[in-house]
Amino acid sequence: MKNVLRRLVMVAVVVGSVVTSAAAQGRCQTTYGAPACNTAEIPPIFAPTGWHTMALDQVTFQVAEYKKEAAFYAALMGWKLRSDDGRQAVMDVGEWGTVIFKTAGPGVLEAASSGGGRGGPSRAVITSFGFAIDKWDAKTVDAELKKRGLSPVADNDGKGFESF
Repeated sequence: MKNVLRRLVMVAVVVGSVVTSAAAQGRCQTTYGAPACNTAEIPPIFAPTGWHTMALDQVTFQVAEYKKEAAFYAALMGWKLRSDDGRQAVMDVGEWGTVIFKTAGPGVLEAASSGGGRGGPSRAVITSFGFAIDKWDAKTVDAELKKRGLSPVADNDGKGFESF
């Protein structure tokens, strides 16, 4: 990867779009070939960009208590606190990425839970994630996203960091 980090951040819509079943993982282990195990190729929805994901750059979670969540993962997984501004904790996950824990606004976790999950309140909601991609050219990335009906917003620091 080049000296300059470049990433594409996707914002997840959380209200009403919660994963509804943990049973989906591994279901083909015992039902291969049955209708419940559809292994047909997923047709592309548009022409490929040619991009290659080099890393999962960052994931942002909204949680009930961001400091407790950060302390838990520091102890369990060895994630290192980079910053805490009183509203969120930014943590380094090894050499490859960043996790951001933010305190969820009123009703966010409850709204996510009402989407049909496993029952009970959600503990965390992913609100954005970012990928580091190769073949980076900000103008090309902007054009490719717009061509696919998206409205990219540049998030550049003026020091070589480029992001949408």
